[in-house]
Amino acid sequence: MIYFHCRMNSKKDQLCGIVLCGGRSSRMGIDKSLLIYHSKPQRYHIYEMLSTVCAKVAISCNESQAAGMLPGYEFITDLPGYTGCGPIAGILSAFETTGNNDLLVIGCDYPFITMEAIHDFLAVIDDTKAAAFYNETTDHYEPILAYYPAASYVTLANRYANNQYSLQQFLFSVKATQYIPLDKNIITGVNSPQEYENARTVIHKINSGT
Repeated sequence: MIYFHCRMNSKKDQLCGIVLCGGRSSRMGIDKSLLIYHSKPQRYHIYEMLSTVCAKVAISCNESQAAGMLPGYEFITDLPGYTGCGPIAGILSAFETTGNNDLLVIGCDYPFITMEAIHDFLAVIDDTKAAAFYNETTDHYEPILAYYPAASYVTLANRYANNQYSLQQFLFSVKATQYIPLDKNIITGVNSPQEYENARTVIHKINSGT
C-alpha cells in the first residue's frame, strides 16, 4: 500500500490517456460520460485533464457515443471481437489502436478525480508494472482508475481469449501497485441519479469554498 504526494510536470512520451466511457449506464438511465460536474461533459473534462500529462489522449466509447463526439476530441471504439465484455474490451482496443502504448485509464464514473491525484499516482508507478487506485475499505482495486503498461497487453489478450474478462482479477494476479489516495472521495464512483445529485452538491460546495 502506497501513499505518495509530489508533483510531476512533464508528459510521459509513451503514455496514452484513455477516457473510458463505453458502458451502458443502465443504473443512471442516461450516458454518464455526458453528465456535467465541472462546467462541461465529464468525458471532455477528463480528456483535458489527461492531455496535460499524456503524449496523446483518446475517448474509449461505443458507436452511438462516437456519433455525437465533438470535433477536436480523438476517440476509439471497441474493435470487432471485443464488444460487450466490459472495460477490458476498451483497454485491449486502445492497446491495438494506439500502437501498444502504456495506458493511463480514467473512467467517467469518478467526478472527484483531481490533477493532484493524477500527478501523485503517476509519481508512484513503475513504468513496467500495472498500478491502480485502491480502496482499503473494500480491499479492491479501481480497475478504471489505473495504469496498464504496454507489457500488460499480451497477458490481458490471453485472459480475454480464455473468457477471463475481470480487470480486478488481472490486477490481483500481477500484484499491481496499490495507490491509496488520502481523499477517499477520489475513488467514489457515481452510478445513479441520486449519487449524481449528491456528487454535484459536494463539488459545488468544494468549488465555492462553503
